[in-house]
Amino acid sequence: PEPEPEQPPAQTPDDGESDGGLTSNQWFAIILIALAGFALIAGIVASASRRSDKQQAERSASRRSAGEIVGLSRWLADQGSIDVLRSTDVQQLELAWQTVRTRAVDLENRCQALANSAEHANLSDALRTLSISVASLRGALETSVRLRKDPNASEMEQLIAESTTTVSQRRQEVQSATDALSYAVT
Repeated sequence: PEPEPEQPPAQTPDDGESDGGLTSNQWFAIILIALAGFALIAGIVASASRRSDKQQAERSASRRSAGEIVGLSRWLADQGSIDVLRSTDVQQLELAWQTVRTRAVDLENRCQALANSAEHANLSDALRTLSISVASLRGALETSVRLRKDPNASEMEQLIAESTTTVSQRRQEVQSATDALSYAVT
């Protein structure tokens, strides 16, 4: 009998070859690439979300600060300046003036600081305008206080009356600037 011819061993799909399909190594590589792609996309989305959250938090803080500035400027125009104008006693006048002066200077500084960091030009402009208006009111009040504290104040009634008129005009300017800022914040 003749020896039977040797037949090649049967191939299995795990041997690296297949009948037109992909091998397990190729599938493994595709899965790794897909997972890396998903991880990259997830990272980009998370980064964008964190950046958006940070920007939203900054805008919210800016609105809060602007809201506080609106409240302080309304107090200055509505209450603080009136307290200074109504004070008749020199000690009372000095106390009211020191309180108003301190708050006005703080308000001017806060307006400038927030204006420098504001993202929108209209908000920045409104803050700068308010700062200038507050400084003008502060100057008018300072003149009024100085005239009224003068030992010869009784001889300067006309100047004091003109000073009071100027203070009233500056109060209106602060109120208008405050309204403009309030509108710019919303």
